[in-house]
Amino acid sequence: MATALVALAASVHTVAGQQAWAQQATTGRLQPGTYNIPSQPLSSALVSFARASGLKIAYPAMLTEGKTSSAAVGPYTRPGALQQILSGSGLSYSFTGDNAVTVFDPRQANTDAGSAAGTTALETIVVAGDGVLTENTGSYTTQSMSTATGLALSIRETPQSVSVVSRQRIEDQNLSNVEEVVANSPGIIFKKKGIADDNDKGLFARGLEIENFQVDGVNVSKNLNSLSLDTEIYDRIEIIRGASGLLSGAGSPSATIDLVRKRPTDDFQASVEGTVGSWNTYRSSFDVGGPLSEDGGLRGRAVGVLQDGESYIDRLTQKSQALYGILEADIGDSSMLTIGGEYQNKECRACGYFGAPAYFSDGTPATFDRSFNSATNWSRQDRTRYNGFVSFDHEFENDWKFNATASYTYEDNDRTYGWFSRNGYADKDTGAGSSLWVARWPIVTKQASLDAKISGPVELLGREHDLMFGVNASRTRADYDMYPLWSVPGFDATIPDIFNWNGVFAEPEWETTGLREYTLTQYSAYGAARLKPTDDLSVILGSRFTWYDQDSTYDYIAWGPYPDSIKESGVWVPYAGVVYDLTDTLSVYGSYTSIFSPQSVMDVAGHTLAPVTGDTYEVGVKAAFFDERLNASVALFRTKQDNYAVADGNLTPTGDDAYVAANGAVIRGIELELSGEILPDWQMQASFTHTSTELPAGFNIVVGLPQNTLKLFTSYRLPGEWDKLTIGGGARFESSSSFTQKNGTFPDGVTTKQDAFWVVDLMAKYDFSDNVSAKLNVRNLFDKKYYSSTNIYSNVWGDPLNASLSLSYKF
Repeated sequence: MATALVALAASVHTVAGQQAWAQQATTGRLQPGTYNIPSQPLSSALVSFARASGLKIAYPAMLTEGKTSSAAVGPYTRPGALQQILSGSGLSYSFTGDNAVTVFDPRQANTDAGSAAGTTALETIVVAGDGVLTENTGSYTTQSMSTATGLALSIRETPQSVSVVSRQRIEDQNLSNVEEVVANSPGIIFKKKGIADDNDKGLFARGLEIENFQVDGVNVSKNLNSLSLDTEIYDRIEIIRGASGLLSGAGSPSATIDLVRKRPTDDFQASVEGTVGSWNTYRSSFDVGGPLSEDGGLRGRAVGVLQDGESYIDRLTQKSQALYGILEADIGDSSMLTIGGEYQNKECRACGYFGAPAYFSDGTPATFDRSFNSATNWSRQDRTRYNGFVSFDHEFENDWKFNATASYTYEDNDRTYGWFSRNGYADKDTGAGSSLWVARWPIVTKQASLDAKISGPVELLGREHDLMFGVNASRTRADYDMYPLWSVPGFDATIPDIFNWNGVFAEPEWETTGLREYTLTQYSAYGAARLKPTDDLSVILGSRFTWYDQDSTYDYIAWGPYPDSIKESGVWVPYAGVVYDLTDTLSVYGSYTSIFSPQSVMDVAGHTLAPVTGDTYEVGVKAAFFDERLNASVALFRTKQDNYAVADGNLTPTGDDAYVAANGAVIRGIELELSGEILPDWQMQASFTHTSTELPAGFNIVVGLPQNTLKLFTSYRLPGEWDKLTIGGGARFESSSSFTQKNGTFPDGVTTKQDAFWVVDLMAKYDFSDNVSAKLNVRNLFDKKYYSSTNIYSNVWGDPLNASLSLSYKF
């Protein structure tokens, strides 16, 4: 399979180079694009063009003072557009790389276009464009990302498996929330545990659960992870697979998911969109941004979403709202202040914490219709999140950059559940024998965080290298009243007959049983160096030191109070990677990364177990074709996890189950990915993952995971007279999976299986004009019936055939 992907990428490169890409065989600069750069101050025009074209444009700050650009509106090659923008200014330009341009004054003496011509060491050099934003690029890949190392590197330069789900991919596939994005992301397996908006668990990569989320590169407490977040506010979602302790600190060696928000635009743009879909789903959104001052030094953006709908599941309803705003203000030529905030709310009614029962009392599988809902009518969740952030960026004269970001998040996650799954197994003939699980968690979580880092080039032994240093601090609090868990004294939860279940059931009288006090404080210092011994060899070395202090207690009437405190000081997390360029487009790499995860369980003597540790070793091949518009990769990985907790059958001094630390969980596998533009107007993201696990006795993942997954989505704008039509589609494959449950009722175990399956999606988009377009998305085209999760508690069906139709207008 690995050989096949490399061969495919190479053949695409060869064929395209001979045919559609022949016009840009040497540099790829002649790809035509459509630009809308009006006449304006030349400095802001260069920034706008850099963002639209993906170029990095360097020039002395004084060179553009008092100059106005010419308008570049319409189809241009990148050199053609830049020449048009500079026309009349007396300035010229030179490509110093495939994506790097220097603007200079040809009349100045001693001109050196390759080094910002005609400058002195004291002059400020402006570098416009970073190749990071995916919006308006039309691409399914990115030219730069920093989630893995903190250094702005291309995918080919990063010695680890990384992926991006771009803005274009999100729009084409109509992925409206983070849950839908990760379910379609390379290398990620999503096993939805229930039908509520509470699926913070169920995400897996490389055989282990994902615990690490970031927003704009800043770590988010695992208590605030939410797959229900609306994607309308994000430019892209970046994923790094394997251990990511260098920038994440604590977590598991599975993956880190970074949600990168949209930024203000240099030119005015606005759009509105309305969508109607299956199960009476209605969605509307707006997005407006642009300069707020005449010189473009103040820019803003606002995004809003409303959605309301039912479900293929009986009685289940959901509605959501999102609002996002951001301002950017230039401070002089070298600094920028950013202030923003977001509000997101989602409500569901008749939603259950898990799905439907997996077994009857005799151990035979319990199969229910996809529309079956085991939740009560009063089962509900209201989740509201507020976030505010402020960021300061400064570029020094020596090309060093400084960024400091402060963020505060307040979330009220009020959950009250009543549902049945395995609280007693029902008789398959009479339907009797099962009872409700009941729970109430009105949890308010607050997190304040600060992240600051500085990065830039240094010269050593006659060569240029890159350095990055940073510090991070965060404090998370979650103090809330606790209520009876799983059962309520005096409340009869018995269900007479599950086959006549309609959700009508009395709600318990909730009375508080205690208090949960939770405070987590983390401090970290980290750094990385990218050393360049030769032009073809890069060595990346990094370290992170973390101080972790969790001070918390539980107090349930049935179990407690008892402490839940963890403290780790100065935990060292190393990182090492090597990349060697075989050609201008092909590289080989190897890397080692680690991570740790504190745990609160105790051994028989009452001592807290040491943190779980995870290490990932990875080697691979990466290729970047067509001016980095197409990326391909093949990776072999090995992950090892030690110190995980296994119950030993004894009790701690507090009467809880005692655990011992076990070692030796080993996961091996291969990952393949192809993403980007394989031919003009043809975008694709395809991936294949094989994972093999060696899990010792006692290691419990609590869900069935497939060994093999394949994901594909592609879109193609038709040529000639049909160029207003874009067609696309995708497929998702999972090999068979199963989960075996052993308990007092079934001491020999019962097994739930899911056979291998394919799910196929289609998309078609038609542009009626430059402003108006319509898009049709069809999911699960062949109405495949499959379990999205077979887990320890229940089975959850995947979505059946459904469709949506969107109409958008761009101003």
